Amino acid sequence: MMEDSIIDDLIDSEFKEDKEFENLLKVINRLIIFRILILIIGVLLLLGGLLKYTLFDLKTNQKNNLTINMIISFLIIGIGFILIVIYGLSRFYNFGFFNSFKKIANLQFKNDRMTRLYNGILFNSSYSNLINDIKFIYNNSTISFYSNERKFNNTSFDDKKNSVNNIIFNFKNKNSLFFINDPYKTVRSNGKTTRVDYTIIYELYYKNDKFDESYNNIVVSKGTKFDKNYQTESELFNRKYDINLKSNDIRAAMFLTPKLIDKLMSIENDDNFHKLSIYNNFHVVHKKKSTRINDYPLGVIEYKSINSYKEFKKRLSKKLKRDLNLIINSLVYVESIY
Repeated sequence: MMEDSIIDDLIDSEFKEDKEFENLLKVINRLIIFRILILIIGVLLLLGGLLKYTLFDLKTNQKNNLTINMIISFLIIGIGFILIVIYGLSRFYNFGFFNSFKKIANLQFKNDRMTRLYNGILFNSSYSNLINDIKFIYNNSTISFYSNERKFNNTSFDDKKNSVNNIIFNFKNKNSLFFINDPYKTVRSNGKTTRVDYTIIYELYYKNDKFDESYNNIVVSKGTKFDKNYQTESELFNRKYDINLKSNDIRAAMFLTPKLIDKLMSIENDDNFHKLSIYNNFHVVHKKKSTRINDYPLGVIEYKSINSYKEFKKRLSKKLKRDLNLIINSLVYVESIY
């Protein structure tokens, strides 16, 4: 596990002395204070208007005075309500002058900063001697999701890849690509309760020069009960993994060699593993389902409410560490086979 201090130092080297970034955070801090004042004033006006109308109504029954009081009270209440709505919209949509929050992302992904940061964390990882030529590809800093699984499955590979950030690098001198997809949403209801899940797919592609075309479409996936396909001599392996080849398919034994079985069995604590496959390239997929979006695309953090460099560094450090773990989790399978 990489030490937090290493990641913190890498982030500091890119952002700490950046005056443009520093000034932006000062502006955002003032805007957050201004937004809070809008909320406080809005609530006070709303309560004050209600109180004014109630107290005046109790003290007088004069029709003219009552009408004027109602107009003034509703005017105060209306202004208060509008200010509260402006506060709410600014939190969720960052419109108008609150667009300064989005500028954090613009500066974060500027001038190949993220390439240098991913170089730094990978060169300090357990695979530092096997990785080189790292390049971060910036496509988007927004956080979004597919409305359902069908829409995700019907989206082309290039559209998926190009809608999120990628990292490309050489691993053991072979081309590699890794990215975190936008999740897809699943809504399930039994008539009484409704459950919303978000499923995130993590993908790594590795140039295959070990297996010829006859191995295309081989898939090793997370084990299921009562699998009728090819079974190895290892019962533990058969419970942990399945292969999509029939018992009489000679490719199964040729691919799942005793050495590979031992290496795959040595991989621990990888509950999110979904499958590995060969189709020209070698492909590793991890999959995670949760009631909230647990992972954003590579390098992307939640930018709302960041009002200090300390908070920015904390979120980015956590994200870089998480991204590193996801990349390493995929490379473990590559190393087992190649």
